[in-house]
Parts: sequence; C-alpha cells; structure tokens
Amino acid sequence: WFNIDKGCPQSSVLSPTLFIIYNCDLGSYLANCTSHLFADDLAVIVAGQLGIKYSYQCLDLEKRIKLLIDHLEYYSYLIDQPINTNKTQALFTARAIGHPKFDIHFNS
Repeated sequence: WFNIDKGCPQSSVLSPTLFIIYNCDLGSYLANCTSHLFADDLAVIVAGQLGIKYSYQCLDLEKRIKLLIDHLEYYSYLIDQPINTNKTQALFTARAIGHPKFDIHFNS
C-alpha cells in the first residue's frame, strides 16, 4: 500500500470521474458560453454576436471572456481547486483577415 495525501493515482479512472462529479455545477457559474467537461479538462466556447461590426464583436468578446475568467476564478476559489494556467490555451477563429489583440489575463 502507499499513502496519497492529495489527488488520485496516475492513470486511474477515479480522477476524471471525481472531477466531473465534483464540478458538475460549473456550467451554472459560466454564463453566456458553452462548456464541456471531459475527463479532468474543461473546454469553453464563447461565440461573438452576429449582426454587429467586427471591431465591436471583438470588444464584446474580450469583455465577455474577461467576465467568464472572473467567474471561473471565483468558482475555483470556492471549491479550493486552482486553475493550471500553464495548461490553459485560447483559440480565436474568424472569417476576417487578421486577428484582434485581446488583453486577457488570469488572476487579475
């Protein structure tokens, strides 16, 4: 036998199962987006508004993503489960040429 003070054994099916059970209410904290839990990862999709100018879409997206991150940080604080920002990535896609310069940070 061995002692485990925190976490689950590596490659155990217990870890993703507990993660999904423990975080099943996460979607209610993340408004105006689509979220998916898979194993011990979270994927979030934030879509721009249709029918407005591209530059305004980008400003709106930045504002909504910052709010989403604030909610995610608050949720992680409530459940005492830190966000691993080293494994956090963002992907921006658009039909427009070029991409905006977003100013988005964790732990503001």
